Amino acid sequence: MAAPRVSHHGDALLQVEATPAQLHELGFDVWTHRATEPNVLVRVTPQQRAQLDATGWPYAVVEPDLGPALDHGAECRPTASGPLGLDGLDPAYHDSFRDLDAIYDRLETLAEEVPERVRLVEIGLSLEGRPIRGIRVSNRDLDLEEGSDQGSAVDRPAVLVQSCQHAREWIAAAATMWAMEQFVIAPEGSELDSLLDQAELIVVPVANPDGFVHSCEVERLWRKNRRDGHGVDLNRNWSTAWGGDGSSGLPDAGNYRGTGPFSEPEAAAMRDFMVAESDLVAALDVHTYGQLFLYPWGFEVTDAPDDALFVQLADQVVDAMGQPHDTTYVPLQAAAFYPAAGNAMDWAYGARGLYSVAMELRPAMGKEPGFLLGPEFIVPTGEELLEGIEVLVESSVALGPGAPGDSGGPVDPEPESTGDDDGFDDDDGDGAGSTESSGGTTGAPDDEPPQGTTGPAPAAGDESGCGCRSTDAPGGAWWLLWGGVWLVRPRRRASRQRPRRA
Repeated sequence: MAAPRVSHHGDALLQVEATPAQLHELGFDVWTHRATEPNVLVRVTPQQRAQLDATGWPYAVVEPDLGPALDHGAECRPTASGPLGLDGLDPAYHDSFRDLDAIYDRLETLAEEVPERVRLVEIGLSLEGRPIRGIRVSNRDLDLEEGSDQGSAVDRPAVLVQSCQHAREWIAAAATMWAMEQFVIAPEGSELDSLLDQAELIVVPVANPDGFVHSCEVERLWRKNRRDGHGVDLNRNWSTAWGGDGSSGLPDAGNYRGTGPFSEPEAAAMRDFMVAESDLVAALDVHTYGQLFLYPWGFEVTDAPDDALFVQLADQVVDAMGQPHDTTYVPLQAAAFYPAAGNAMDWAYGARGLYSVAMELRPAMGKEPGFLLGPEFIVPTGEELLEGIEVLVESSVALGPGAPGDSGGPVDPEPESTGDDDGFDDDDGDGAGSTESSGGTTGAPDDEPPQGTTGPAPAAGDESGCGCRSTDAPGGAWWLLWGGVWLVRPRRRASRQRPRRA
């Protein structure tokens, strides 16, 4: 028997003059915040509002009752009836948010209809036994063993896109599906087709299937996975700087990090997949909202070894994402948005050496309706996301494999300089990245026992969890200048050779 739908009648949206940490520790649902601004948008129940009144923190009412908006808001719908072949992909699919079964059906349809370009991939199982599923997209022959669905383009760089670690971020999953599909159906000779000649795209649209189902069916604003009813924030459950700022040890907090690094099967499955994928060069973690492009570090405001190159990439990405609809995206070091120790982006860069970034899609910070963005924004947001993915893929192909950046573990408070102003320590002339660690000292809050930064025994290839940079790592110097220019190429062409939906 399905659980009754949670009512949010009486829940208010407030702008509170307090820190995010203070509000998280009270169990409030924090929507938006900046580390440098003591004004936090937060959802509170009537009982929590009385608790907030008792603190004496000033606040302003943004929305006195979220109930009506949620009662009449968008739904996760099953797949619409209609043709699903390549020549007639259901045009109504992207007009609505879809439930998990519909998303997985769509992936299967694409794999069936475009087998020369698409393969299904199984990442693992969720806490409640649901598959974490994605697809591989590439023009290269996929060199499959008989009966296997795990084939990968041979010796080709691969870029991973995952979304919806946070269950309520429906627009992230929907926009990711739209953007991914444009690669799948790209006509021969188009720009996207050319990219698929050079790289493989691996897309996991829902990294938190249990939480997503719960958000669709029971509690629209649910964020975490479904551990013991209170859930764990999967984007605080990764081992890099686990237990540090921006995560909580209280199970009811929205940013509860779990009992240890990779305690949750969803995060552990994604980790194991990334460790096993030797051709991965980049990873993108898609979220909403805020219209931001984020880069390491997220656990602490300190420059990553490759900060200068991340900054330049960020400028290129936000420029491209603004082109379809003149939408402003802001480039930002993630911790300057807010500290978030134990996040996927930091692990992928720090421990795995991937060119790892994150996005916060529409709407802009401080704009309503926040997480309740309607389905009419799926395609426009997807178009912006697609532009960003293109830049990331192009840059990754140009730059090649990387070396780990840092484990996020304790280091000297003021590490030695990495050398040149461009972020390289290049005394030997080979262009290799710095061998110095850049992570800051991290640890648990004062009221909790100290926590380590590494978790259970790592998967094969994930030696000890430490990501100290090394010039003899596979691929050698991954941040090489290519063709004598930064990153990838001159500014983007204005025209596009791919189908657009009316």
